[in-house]
Amino acid sequence: MAQIQTLMDMGFSEGDARRALQQVNGNVEQAIERLLSGAVGGEPEFPALRAEGSSPQFGTGANGPDGVIQVANAPLPPVDSFPSGLEVETLTAVPADARKDGLPCGLRNVGNTCYVNSLLQTFLHIDEFRDQMLRYRTPTEMPDAGERSAAGAAVAEPETEDAPDKESEKRARRLHGISLASELRQLFAFGLFTNRSCVDPSLLLAQLVDRRGQKLPIGSQEDVGEFMLMLLEQLEEGIRSGDFIPALQDTKPTVGAASSGVAEATDDQSGVGKAIGSAAPTAEEPAAVDVASEAPVAAAKAADEAGAPADEVADKLPDAGKADTAAEPVKAVAEETSEEGLADKKRLSILQSLFFGEQVQVFSYRHTPDDSVEAANVASGEGAQADSQPKAEGGDAEVPSGSEAPPTGSAGAAAAAPGSPKKEGPPTGSSGAAALAPKEKAKEPVPDANGMIVNEEKSDFLHIFLDVKSKSLYRAWEAARHTEVDYTTPSGSSTTACTSTWIKRLPKLLFFQLQRVMFDQETKAQVKLDDPFEFEMKIYVDRFLLANRTRATEAASNVGKLQDEKDKLEEALLGFGNFKGRSNLGVSDVLAWAAECLETNARAEASEGLPEPSSVAAQSGAAGTEKLLADLKQGAPSAVTLLRSLSDVCGAQVARLKGDVERLGNEIDEAYSDLRKEAYELYAIWVHSGIAGSGHYWAFIRDWQQDRWYRLDDARVTVVPWDEVHESAVGREGSHTSAYVLVYVQAGVAAEQRKARDHQEVSRVAETLVPSNLMLGILQDNIKFQEEQKQQEVLKAEQDLRRHAEAIFQHYAGLIHQWEPQKRIHDSTGNPHDANGRKFLHDAALLGFEPFLYRLHGEQDVWTYLVSKSIEAQKAIRAWRDEDEGHIMFFLSGTLRSQKGYVSMFLEKTSADGVNRCELIPLDSAKLATQYNTVLLQGQIVDEALQALKDDPGVLVKTVSMLAFVWARWNLENEDKFRQNEILHIMSTLIYNTVSVLERAKRTAPERVSLVVFEMACEYFLLLLHAVEWPKGWKTPLIARLQVLFPQATVAVLNRLGASMTLDVTAAQIVELREAVLQHPLTQEQARLDLFEASRSEPGQALFERHRTLYSWVMHGDDLIAQDYVLNIVPSLPGVTNVGT
Repeated sequence: MAQIQTLMDMGFSEGDARRALQQVNGNVEQAIERLLSGAVGGEPEFPALRAEGSSPQFGTGANGPDGVIQVANAPLPPVDSFPSGLEVETLTAVPADARKDGLPCGLRNVGNTCYVNSLLQTFLHIDEFRDQMLRYRTPTEMPDAGERSAAGAAVAEPETEDAPDKESEKRARRLHGISLASELRQLFAFGLFTNRSCVDPSLLLAQLVDRRGQKLPIGSQEDVGEFMLMLLEQLEEGIRSGDFIPALQDTKPTVGAASSGVAEATDDQSGVGKAIGSAAPTAEEPAAVDVASEAPVAAAKAADEAGAPADEVADKLPDAGKADTAAEPVKAVAEETSEEGLADKKRLSILQSLFFGEQVQVFSYRHTPDDSVEAANVASGEGAQADSQPKAEGGDAEVPSGSEAPPTGSAGAAAAAPGSPKKEGPPTGSSGAAALAPKEKAKEPVPDANGMIVNEEKSDFLHIFLDVKSKSLYRAWEAARHTEVDYTTPSGSSTTACTSTWIKRLPKLLFFQLQRVMFDQETKAQVKLDDPFEFEMKIYVDRFLLANRTRATEAASNVGKLQDEKDKLEEALLGFGNFKGRSNLGVSDVLAWAAECLETNARAEASEGLPEPSSVAAQSGAAGTEKLLADLKQGAPSAVTLLRSLSDVCGAQVARLKGDVERLGNEIDEAYSDLRKEAYELYAIWVHSGIAGSGHYWAFIRDWQQDRWYRLDDARVTVVPWDEVHESAVGREGSHTSAYVLVYVQAGVAAEQRKARDHQEVSRVAETLVPSNLMLGILQDNIKFQEEQKQQEVLKAEQDLRRHAEAIFQHYAGLIHQWEPQKRIHDSTGNPHDANGRKFLHDAALLGFEPFLYRLHGEQDVWTYLVSKSIEAQKAIRAWRDEDEGHIMFFLSGTLRSQKGYVSMFLEKTSADGVNRCELIPLDSAKLATQYNTVLLQGQIVDEALQALKDDPGVLVKTVSMLAFVWARWNLENEDKFRQNEILHIMSTLIYNTVSVLERAKRTAPERVSLVVFEMACEYFLLLLHAVEWPKGWKTPLIARLQVLFPQATVAVLNRLGASMTLDVTAAQIVELREAVLQHPLTQEQARLDLFEASRSEPGQALFERHRTLYSWVMHGDDLIAQDYVLNIVPSLPGVTNVGT
């Protein structure tokens, strides 16, 4: 029978359970497997949990189907085994960066779930709650699950017509509640022990269902108060269906002493019958009523109202007799009544003690004679109603669905604690309208001595709603605690009813939800309020306790007057500090500035005066100005004195107001000085950034150990200073960022969490609480993550190398962009073989190294040079390792495959480790550098030769000899065709035109003209004409003309070269002729390489333009240059006219 009940408790019908057990000879685990696989005749109404030893998935691995790691953790069955579209999976840690030392684990945002992450992180960092959940075990994880289930089956619920549907819904909720508790345990365990920086909570969220067991959409939920209540209700249902293992006797709990709902196992407690939050007092061991510890909730009454069997209630409540009350800092404020007799014998569950408090709502109005008969109906909600909204400002507003939005504070009435009766009554500190009458039947109310009819109702609360318009926490709480409404009495008369809320039992955590969204009647839309709202690091809640009602009411009455006076003074002070609404612009400062400005202008006018007007109109205007200035001079001293006096008076008034405000603040604090025993400290802040209807949430959570704050922003976890926390939370008009929930913890809890701990010991204790199969799964996932990290490191290293290659390519692309204009300049040079084009030659190599390569070696070398230049530049910046360069070149070559010359640029090879690498085929840098220096030196000599000729026409022969030196010194025929063409064009032009001018003079007056002075020059010209390989058709006639003019020069040249020398020469003779030119005295005079090298200009636009200009000048003024030369030697030569060049 016990085995059947176990399967029924897990959601299977009795018939299916019997058949499955019969088929496997009573083995429960095998029966579960058959039920899950559908091997039993008939379909199960609801699937059961997997038996211990089944396998959830923790991602890719080597042991399971599709490579999943198999870890036993009693999770839910596969998704396809669930009816009604239920989806349940186990927690999987997401791939992430490695967790930083000393930082908590983040939570992944799975789609508008950042508000959920804020809540879960708050839960995770409550040590007591986290440790308790780590001790949670599902029904199938408990050794005595069958016996416990049988014991709880003694009382059956009465069946009704719709009982099957209700039973199905109940089982669905219970199933998901167990799954939710299990998933939360896994989330907490992963949060403690995973090496990942974040985990994915989506599988936990998949367990949230409505009251009918249907899955809730996650991501559209926007009111965090409603969401939190829903989660805790379902979690409580799962906790009650499972159990808690006892804490170890020989270890210190992570939090410290046991807390409410945490009963340590003793020697006689075997198994989990006395487990935390589950076992009821036994007949042999009655529970002790510990009023000094706390006022327990009426849990038994809740069970009666819910229709639950008494035994089931007993299984779901903790053993009060074994609780450690020393760690419970909250003293009882409950009043013992006969109704609470049974409840006081039950300890609160862990959720109730941590999150849910108990409050008493007092509804009162003045008695009229006609009310005495009908007033009894007030308690049941009959007859009387509130006919208007509360007199307090503000109202609740519902946030439209959409992306994540700030909460509205419209959770309304107090949230009932899980397992407690949900009584509808006045709202819990909400600024909305109060539900004015208790639901329970009450005796006919009797007016008190003051003629007041008073009704009281107890209920549980989860959140305290505060209106940010009250500007500070204490004032907002006071305003929420007491409201007044217009009320129609049972007799029909109108009066003012008051609702006040007092806390009877405090939870260990207080959640204050700030109402930051309101409905704008003008725009008919939701708007977010970013008004500043101040809060303290430590608060005292004594003034809001029922036990202190009389004293707190008296103090509040006195404080109200003081606060009104303080508000008026602060408003006046604000007026002095914000001139015409401008913040931080004080009236005193404005007056002081005005006085200074007036005094400065008056002083300036007295020293400078005005210019004389130049027109009648100007004179008329000037007269008025002069009068004004005269009045200014006369009245300035008194006006300045008055303004400064007013400034001083304002300053004194501000100082007095500040003093009065401070005094009143001290008096207000003093009014509550005897109500400072129950302290709570700020623990967490949930912040929203955005507007109504959209935005982003994150949480600030306090690190008690190191006295610092974490910012938990989904997967990102950082340490932030308090100034940043405060600035983000307080709110500022226009900032769109402010706190929407403040979480405080009891001072005793805070003190426990501050205690210094041995973290290794803490970790060891926590490991003992986690199920072994879950711990194994986490360890395996950490191993898997370590492998992932190694793979990630490899991928990251490869990505880094690819980024290096991309940076090289981007740099190279920039150099190509700069190169293209220089290439076009080179391509636009004239044609040396065209009579007109040869006059427009220019040497682009003088611009830079790239044009030099292009001119001498082609564009392929330019590309290679630019790539090598980019590699060198980026390596200096990025500093990659030498051994990685081949891999980088491989990635770079892949990018450059479409480029011309790619094949000639790279050499591909595969290394011994199988990694593809490439090597850039290098240029001969040393050789190219020598060549380039030679090109620049040659250009320098040509420029100096032409510049000398331009400055002094008489040095034409010197210019020719300098050019001849360049031709003879270097083998331009093979090394630099461009330079050879350039030099030969200049020399041929100068020689030809000089000979032509001399011939013209000889023909004009042959008897009077003597050309002896030109004989040496013409002899040099003849030597060049024989040595240089000019076209024979051009130089042969020119030689003949020179022989006519200077026969002796011809003889001298032939003697030097040899009488048999002809124009048809061999290669050896060419070398001899070149050497003869080089050794000629005129050439040797110009062989000053050291001087040319010292004066060589740097390449660039200036050198290029100078060279081009000089070349153009000599090629376009050829005949005139020759005439100037001849006349410079013989000034009055017939037939030669000096026209100048």
